[in-house]
Amino acid sequence: MICYNCGTQLSDDIVCPGCGIQVKTYKKILYTSEALYNRGLIQARSNELANAIESLKLALKFNKKNTKARNLLGLLYYRVGEPVLAIEEWVLSKNFQEEDNVAGYYLGEIQKEKRELESSGRAIEKYNKALIYCSQKSYDLAIVQLKRVCSMQTNFVRGRLLLALLYIHGGENKKAQKVLGEVLRIDAANDMALRYMAFAKGDTTQEAAKDNKEVASDTISYMSGNEKVIQPRKGLGSFSIGGGVANILFGLVVGILITCFLVVPAVRQSAKEQSNTTVTEANSQIENLETQIKSLEDDVAALEQKNSKQKKKIKNRDATISSYENLIDAYLAYDDKNYDDAQVYLDEVDSEDLSGSALEIYDEISQTINEEKLSDLYSEGFAAYSRFDYESGAQSLQECVDLDPDYKSGYAVYYLAQCYRKLEDNENAIKYYEYIVENYSGTSRAYTAQKYIDELEQED
Repeated sequence: MICYNCGTQLSDDIVCPGCGIQVKTYKKILYTSEALYNRGLIQARSNELANAIESLKLALKFNKKNTKARNLLGLLYYRVGEPVLAIEEWVLSKNFQEEDNVAGYYLGEIQKEKRELESSGRAIEKYNKALIYCSQKSYDLAIVQLKRVCSMQTNFVRGRLLLALLYIHGGENKKAQKVLGEVLRIDAANDMALRYMAFAKGDTTQEAAKDNKEVASDTISYMSGNEKVIQPRKGLGSFSIGGGVANILFGLVVGILITCFLVVPAVRQSAKEQSNTTVTEANSQIENLETQIKSLEDDVAALEQKNSKQKKKIKNRDATISSYENLIDAYLAYDDKNYDDAQVYLDEVDSEDLSGSALEIYDEISQTINEEKLSDLYSEGFAAYSRFDYESGAQSLQECVDLDPDYKSGYAVYYLAQCYRKLEDNENAIKYYEYIVENYSGTSRAYTAQKYIDELEQED
């Protein structure tokens, strides 16, 4: 342990033997830094990388020249997919201790892996692009970017945590659990991953409550309103046989007379009135039914029109979804520089279905692919023209000119006219020479084109 004031080797005393300055607090600070380094080392060996990183960062706060802590911190950063932060720690460590420092070995090894560094740089760029998509609420595009990040940088913890969070936001908890499981295999004590995992596993189902049913028991008594009624038993009185027969006969005669003179006419009148009423009600019901039928027919027509609109909306929605899916496939192929496949997917995209950042991505891919295609066609056509293969040259240059007649400041159309002249296709040759004269007057190409026009017209 060296004195911070004079650089003398310190003894067990609380004062420096060289300059006599009090070093008790200084030693305590250095011992605390060493203790935190030891704790971080134990945590790292237990695969608790996030906790180990925090312990080592705290150790460096007590002693920024603790190169052991700084070197280990760099290794942990490299382990969680942060090589830039790792290089920063090793460079600082090398500056503090130039001799006998393992940081020099780490820097030498990581410089040998240029491809890995480039891959890490591209992964960071895609991660930042995913953050931009998240801020724009384009979560699907962010997920696509992060999946690419995770495939490029297998131990990039930050990327996986953000991907898991987007899965949880979209309700895809199973996928989130899988991604978080990968994080925990890298860092078993990552606090954020553990909290996300607990949230992803926290879905519970609620059972429907059961209705309680009351069963009423049968009773002998019955209720009438709010009063309980008990039916009393009625006894039969005594009567004589003769009086009973006379009363029966008298009742029969009176009943017949009432039936003949009162009941039958009343029944006939009632039946006639009832018949008239029934006919009137039937006519009214028929009119009501006809009105209801007309109303139902109108409802059916309205529903059919609504159904047609819904089908059209569903068709448009399916077309929009298909456009976004093809755009994603086109972007992945474009990102891999596979422009032919990207063009195939892009041809299936309807730009009118896109909006916002998706439309910007579509324009970017279209422009890049178009430029690449023009460049390839021009290069192929010029190469064929140079080796006197005028037929192949005319074919490639014609495609190039059809896409952009002014490509390469008119040289594409100039060499196309040359090919047609060599093929003795004077009509097309004159057509494209005239285009050069009209649009590039004053150039040597225009002068040459006019000379060939005069010659060809003279031949014709």
